[in-house]
Amino acid sequence: MGTELLSRRPALSFVAVTYLFSWGIWIPAAVTISEPGMLFGAFVVGAFGPAIAGAVMVVATGGRLRAWIRDMLRWRLPARWYLAALGLPLLFVVVETIVYAGIGGSLAPTTLPRRLAVWLGAFPIALLLTGGNEEPGWRGFLQPRLQRTYGALTAALAVGAVWTIWHVPMDVMMPPALDGGGYDASDALSRIATLPLAVVYAWLYNSTDGSVVVTMLFHAGWNTSQTLVPAGFSSELADTPLVTATRVAALLVLVAFLLVAYDRETLADGDAHRGSGVDGSGTESRA
Repeated sequence: MGTELLSRRPALSFVAVTYLFSWGIWIPAAVTISEPGMLFGAFVVGAFGPAIAGAVMVVATGGRLRAWIRDMLRWRLPARWYLAALGLPLLFVVVETIVYAGIGGSLAPTTLPRRLAVWLGAFPIALLLTGGNEEPGWRGFLQPRLQRTYGALTAALAVGAVWTIWHVPMDVMMPPALDGGGYDASDALSRIATLPLAVVYAWLYNSTDGSVVVTMLFHAGWNTSQTLVPAGFSSELADTPLVTATRVAALLVLVAFLLVAYDRETLADGDAHRGSGVDGSGTESRA
């Protein structure tokens, strides 16, 4: 009976399961746990909500988990897509560095080796635990479910809206609980970026025939790239609202280019949008 209920509205059911899992961990943890390490662990566990919901919904809708995972892990791709996934976040770093210097920030090129070491440590964590691990749900399940009916652009914006709301407990409750900080203008601007970011993810996903590997790499790169802005480690200027706004503005320019260069129904080259209708069952998806 429960499986039948989930399969009637798979997209809505996916959202419900995602929120129940993640928020059911994050909110109680932020209220009851005071030890930072344990709280961060609870955040990481809750961040698997989209992936877990995707797996639940594949089974509930008659799909095969092994096939779903195999489709998502498509990695034999033209090198340009790996270059896009890993290189685009670095372009944002260049733009932010220019703005940072322009508003009076002192560049510290000597910090780059240390910053690179920090980034090399942060990237795999973001890939597997604090960003990339969300992608099997957002792009591996929800994006193809919605875009089959509504087209890639509309689906991406819908995913972006769901994704933004999903972050609310983490954004508002976690910083005060972890370090006593609050939700500031930079945080708000970063979250605004989630909507246009979803369009970029949809473009990467559809253009690579439904590869979630590429979106995971981009997610990890986006989450960690600001580490490479060559400011002094004691400086807070690199994280000001103006610098963050610059990143969002550059992102909007990229999205505008994608909307001009690609068809809004597919956000992909030619027929390379397999992700629009297959979810591990070999059957067309229903929203």
